[in-house]
Amino acid sequence: MKLNPRTTVQCALVSSACIMLVGCIQPSAFATEELEAPEAPTTAAPVVISATPGTTTAAKLITGAAERARHQIKTTNLAPDFTGIADYYADKFHGRKTASGAVHDKTGLMAAHRTLPFGTKVKLVNRRNHKSCVVVINDRGPFTKNRIIDVSKRAAFELGLLSGTRLVDCYVLTGRDLE
Repeated sequence: MKLNPRTTVQCALVSSACIMLVGCIQPSAFATEELEAPEAPTTAAPVVISATPGTTTAAKLITGAAERARHQIKTTNLAPDFTGIADYYADKFHGRKTASGAVHDKTGLMAAHRTLPFGTKVKLVNRRNHKSCVVVINDRGPFTKNRIIDVSKRAAFELGLLSGTRLVDCYVLTGRDLE
């Protein structure tokens, strides 16, 4: 059987192209770039988390770094439970009672949502700077159109919201996430 020269050249070109593509996929043995580990958090100011309704009114004092470490969940592969614009409480609400009966503390990590049950913990992630924090729902609101959640001033600081409203991803933390 005699081979056509044109077919032979086409086969050689296709084989060469396949070899080059496979070579591009393989990791380079000469890579000098190293991935750096994220920096460990430095000392953080204490965070006051209000007691939930039906429990004692004494606040539980724990360090901010420890609280955030306890609530580390991987959100990269999860779709947020809801997304929208977050805002923060004005200073005039500090010390006033919330809808749950707890006293609003602008230094605590708390938030208002229209429908989530009181005591629900929600991880908020700022879409612009990827800062996050975990808040406890203890009030109803926001009552401003196009807002999905109002957060305390402390939560706004941790999320980078003090300069205005921001788009946030919200992840409702369940029992498994809190372990």
